Amino acid sequence: QAIPGINHGRGIGIIESRGLLPLIDGLALLAGSAAWTAQDTTAMNAWLAAMNYQSANSNGLAPFKTSGFSYPTWFTNRRSPALSFITTTNYNRPFSISTAQGQTVTTPRFTIAGAASTKVAYVDIPGHPEAVFSWVPTSANNGLWTLTNVALTSGLNTLSVRSINGDGAVGGTLSFAVTLTGNAPPVASLVTNPGSGNVALGETLLLDATGSVDPEGLALSYLWSVSPATGAFLTQPEFGKAGIDQES
Repeated sequence: QAIPGINHGRGIGIIESRGLLPLIDGLALLAGSAAWTAQDTTAMNAWLAAMNYQSANSNGLAPFKTSGFSYPTWFTNRRSPALSFITTTNYNRPFSISTAQGQTVTTPRFTIAGAASTKVAYVDIPGHPEAVFSWVPTSANNGLWTLTNVALTSGLNTLSVRSINGDGAVGGTLSFAVTLTGNAPPVASLVTNPGSGNVALGETLLLDATGSVDPEGLALSYLWSVSPATGAFLTQPEFGKAGIDQES
């Protein structure tokens, strides 16, 4: 049941949610349609798996914990048809990395691939916000994923690759090693204020590149330019901080 101002519903009232059960039948029909893609299946699997958040509800009056309500077995009754659609293979798939370990590479940006279950929302590497996560499902395996744009430092890189479940908890951590020969270039980061990057004529746009880092920890220098230069005025640096510019 929805309560105004609260988005997560009420733990002691899920009567309206019983309408989700026929959803499984509808999904089975859509599965045979050319308009229903592998990406659609992956997204729906993740949504269904994440719907079990109520199992951790600490409210003593939650309907799955007491027979005093009309729906004490609502979650257990829903699990079977949900798993029938997801399939136990997808739900129980181990978190794994398929990219070969111990490689020596010359390019500073690296891609790691693997597989995960439908309980996983995304995969990340702590300390590597530049890495881009994507699901890349196929008809044979809709749990395939990639992490592209992983910035490497010169020498041995030992990375902790994590699977993050739908509730935000870490589902698993795998170690991955790769060696980069040569020096790695800086990783640029640009933040704008306003965040949209759009300003009216005569207004000021703040550009902040202080989040940029050198993988080897060396000092960075900043050079700003505007193209085309006509009608733009660049002030650098602002507030005595390298990497912060104002453009008007």
